[in-house]
Amino acid sequence: MTQQQVNIAQIIYEAYPHSDLLPIDPGWDCCDLAALLERVTTNDIGDGLFRFMVVEIVEGGEGTLDGAIRVMERAKQDVAAVLQALRNAQICQNQPSYFLGTTEDLLDTCKTLVSYTSDLLYRLDNQVNLDEIEEIRQAKSAIAQYFPADASVQEGRMILKEQSADCPKVTIPIQLVCENGQLWIHPQGYGEKCAEDGDGFPIGIEIWEDKLRLIVFNDINSEDPQIINLENAKESCRIEESQEDCSRYCAVAEYIAEHGRKIFTGHMNGGLWNGRCMDACILSKKKNDKAAYEFLLKFGDQYAQAISDEQKDVWQIIKENAAGMLNPATP
Repeated sequence: MTQQQVNIAQIIYEAYPHSDLLPIDPGWDCCDLAALLERVTTNDIGDGLFRFMVVEIVEGGEGTLDGAIRVMERAKQDVAAVLQALRNAQICQNQPSYFLGTTEDLLDTCKTLVSYTSDLLYRLDNQVNLDEIEEIRQAKSAIAQYFPADASVQEGRMILKEQSADCPKVTIPIQLVCENGQLWIHPQGYGEKCAEDGDGFPIGIEIWEDKLRLIVFNDINSEDPQIINLENAKESCRIEESQEDCSRYCAVAEYIAEHGRKIFTGHMNGGLWNGRCMDACILSKKKNDKAAYEFLLKFGDQYAQAISDEQKDVWQIIKENAAGMLNPATP
């Protein structure tokens, strides 16, 4: 989508979760970025993240739409890096053995270490008698008596957390078992018809006849699983859009964004639709214009459920016109 004249201050306020709780007057403080910057920097609004975003967009993004997208993408990457570090620390704290390797790997490492140490000592022109070194004798004895368990089975545990900000923070413990080259997943409280409660693994991933597939027992009262072939998800199956198609999707996404504002309104011009248009703009740069077009269609259909029948008819016409732009009739 091409850059349009938009009120970035309004978009930030509309898109920010629970912005109605901030001590900000959307009509006055969000008239432009300068006004919003003054509000968040001269008053304690009680939300450091919102203040940070406004300051970064004005100073780092120079108050432009492209600049705002750039600094938000950078901030997203920085936050993701910190979040991943915290998650890694949590895994190490709660489950120090979580898929860090098998006992067989550890045994091989110990053998290599002892062998290398012995070789170094032998090179001292026989000045050292290895049998007189207590630590090496103990290490060799321990390795000789050790028989590792079946390394073909690996297990791990993790916690799934609710991702929607509009729902209670539910968590589900997950048990992962990798056995004989298959991965099985057991969410606590979920199972299979032919397994005792607590023992079922309703989700599996395997390679069958040279194809990756997902096995899902989505009904505990049925023995038949749903088999999902994942071969079309291969990166090699990606179909690159031609330059002409990209340009066409860009124009259609702009058309939907512009005309959608006429029916999807809120307490400010454009309402939440403005926020979705900005999301689509980011998506078009990060992925492609087709993704932006499909994104706007998806949320437009959701919003259309809450508007009048007359407005629904308008939305249907917008979609039909958009489809006609993508597939123009041949003369």
